[in-house]
Amino acid sequence: MAEQIKFSVVVPAYNVEKDLPALLQNLLGQTYNSFEVIVVDDCATDETGKVADSYLQAFRGKQVDYVVIHKPQNEGLSMARNTGISHAAGDYILFLDADDTVEKNLLQRVSDALQKQRADLVLYGYTEDYYEKGQLSYQVKKNPELHYFSNENTENSEVWQQPLAYAYPYLVELEHETMFGYAWNKAYRLAFLREQQLSFQTIAHIEDILFNLQVAGAMQSMITIPDALYHYANRGQSRLTGKYLPEYFALQKTRVQAFLDMQTKKLDQVTDDVLQQKTKGLKDLDLGAWRMRLYEVMAGVYFRSFQSSMVRSIQHADARRETIARARAELESPLYGRLRRYLPEEGHVAKALYAPLVRGDVEGAYRRAKEIAWAKEHLSGVYVKLKQNR
Repeated sequence: MAEQIKFSVVVPAYNVEKDLPALLQNLLGQTYNSFEVIVVDDCATDETGKVADSYLQAFRGKQVDYVVIHKPQNEGLSMARNTGISHAAGDYILFLDADDTVEKNLLQRVSDALQKQRADLVLYGYTEDYYEKGQLSYQVKKNPELHYFSNENTENSEVWQQPLAYAYPYLVELEHETMFGYAWNKAYRLAFLREQQLSFQTIAHIEDILFNLQVAGAMQSMITIPDALYHYANRGQSRLTGKYLPEYFALQKTRVQAFLDMQTKKLDQVTDDVLQQKTKGLKDLDLGAWRMRLYEVMAGVYFRSFQSSMVRSIQHADARRETIARARAELESPLYGRLRRYLPEEGHVAKALYAPLVRGDVEGAYRRAKEIAWAKEHLSGVYVKLKQNR
């Protein structure tokens, strides 16, 4: 009989008194029982801490280890997750957002996949739940394909395994479909994180993807599960992605550059291995297509972020002259010059939103940004649905 896997489920919690119970009920209802829950109360100013404490008896009744860590001061999401890493005692660790929910078979499905082959990283699909005026409006499912990537041979004939090198061009596709960057649709081997001394950086907005890039750069194996096991609640402006950040575009450029750096390093390594015939099973890996797709996807991320930064400036009532001056300065940046040639042909709606920037037409881009800002305010539901066409 296979050894049972224990999971550590870390839930950073700050001012989520109304949303936290739904997630904790999901965890109480899990069809898999070998796990612990670590709620990190990040010095919340509402009743979050009391709500978390109120579930102690319920989890004891389920015979699941449950602890609430009350931090004496607010340190942010990254430090809350790092606190969870330091207290975790499981084989694998998951980081769940307190205002989201999960399927009741989440841990069972991850365990089933890991029983066939252990891996440093497990990635699964999710459902985006869009709410309008507190009511569920519509849903979008994001599911990866089934893959086992590893350079270690497995004796399990049920596992369809590919060399780890194939994971990296697939990560490009996952990033394109917004499945790579988040921490909450993944399970990480805890010993691997500790061996590699990996932790979340204290940085706004992009802490998840920078962490995942560290993981991807060091991992030796990865599993992707084609099931939507997580529910991401999109409630409009209530989450960080809807808030004004003066450094938003600078952070997005850091994200793009970091992704390019990690991928380029892996491309160079695999190219050397192929040339020196060090690794078997790579004859079908098209390195040229991988590199081209990498730049196409990153160009899409970069120009969406560029246009979005102008929209955010308009929504924040920044001066027109100031917004246009920043955009003109960006046209001289190395990243702009490097990526403008790689705008992908797909995603025609989204492409039209930032096409003026690709042409260097800053005045046109500003007019387009004003149109987008109006649509976001007056036609938010339509805008979000059109945005799905990346």
